[in-house]
Amino acid sequence: MELQQLLIPKLNIYKHKDGYVVYIPERFTEYLPKQAKLTILLDNEKIPIGVVTLFKANSKKYAIKLPKRLGYLWDDLISKDKQVTLVLEKFTQGV
Repeated sequence: MELQQLLIPKLNIYKHKDGYVVYIPERFTEYLPKQAKLTILLDNEKIPIGVVTLFKANSKKYAIKLPKRLGYLWDDLISKDKQVTLVLEKFTQGV
């Protein structure tokens, strides 16, 4: 069975020298698509991000690089130690 949507709760956002990243826990690896339409849930708000490509952060974990244009929001969440929920919808080009 292939999942069309994946909900990943309680994740932190991290700031690195080249941008902002969210690491996906290992237990979700087998369900991750290569590309996905990303929406972030924060409190009662939905923040549509758009299509993202997941990348291997190390030998076991995947990660998503967040857009720099929302850096002010990511900095605010990091400073308040707030966690977010990711909604990943399978993305297929064409048709």
